[in-house]
Amino acid sequence: MKQIFMYLLGFSLTFIACTNTTTTTTEKEEGNTTNTEPKKEEPATNSLKAKFVNFSLGDAEHYYFEDEKGKSWEFGKVEGNKFTFGAELPKKEANSENQGWGPNKTLQGKWFNIKHETKKMPLFQDGPEGDVAVITSIEEAK
Repeated sequence: MKQIFMYLLGFSLTFIACTNTTTTTTEKEEGNTTNTEPKKEEPATNSLKAKFVNFSLGDAEHYYFEDEKGKSWEFGKVEGNKFTFGAELPKKEANSENQGWGPNKTLQGKWFNIKHETKKMPLFQDGPEGDVAVITSIEEAK
């Protein structure tokens, strides 16, 4: 249990440390007054082709994929998911670390076209909000 807590604490701190507010400075024609305003951006939606590697359930869902270059990707949520990446484990394999859940073996190793973005949402079930990588669309790759 301590390992899960330390992992989640590290995960949360990484997201917080990576958060950056971008500001812009503009000059008015009348003088040299500067105006610092947050840059307003739409959430960036990214795409990738990746194979499903693993699923785990701790205090939140974790979906693990690997892209064609071997880079690992972890997502905290899959919106509109038509695939069941998590599978309930047999009672003899269930424990406090996996909470009775593991990857769906029939989907492991399969390739998917994924669209994803970072969203503000709870980092875990009853936790503070932070940046979470979310799959917004997923289709099996042909």
